[in-house]
Amino acid sequence: MIRKRWVDGDHVEVTFELSSQISSGTVFLAGKFNGWDQTDTPLGDVGALRRVVIVLPSGRRYAFRYFADGSWFNDPEADDYEPNEFGGLNGVLDLQGGGNADPPP
Repeated sequence: MIRKRWVDGDHVEVTFELSSQISSGTVFLAGKFNGWDQTDTPLGDVGALRRVVIVLPSGRRYAFRYFADGSWFNDPEADDYEPNEFGGLNGVLDLQGGGNADPPP
């Protein structure tokens, strides 16, 4: 699940959640927003979920994927998908306004 909440007119707080059953190891969030660093943004265990919350500038689209157990995978609830240079697809987080984010304050 991906939830978006406007922090102010220029930033959106984004919560990424996955089932803890996805992987027995650590799951990381990587994307354009963190230079595709596959060890920088781990999802923490919260009961039966894994979760991470980040704040990003609004008005942009961000390609992202998850990394766990040596493999990349997409979020089934991404706003969109786009081809990547490796012949696969990246999920897209759309923070250009509208969508499922609360309206800006």
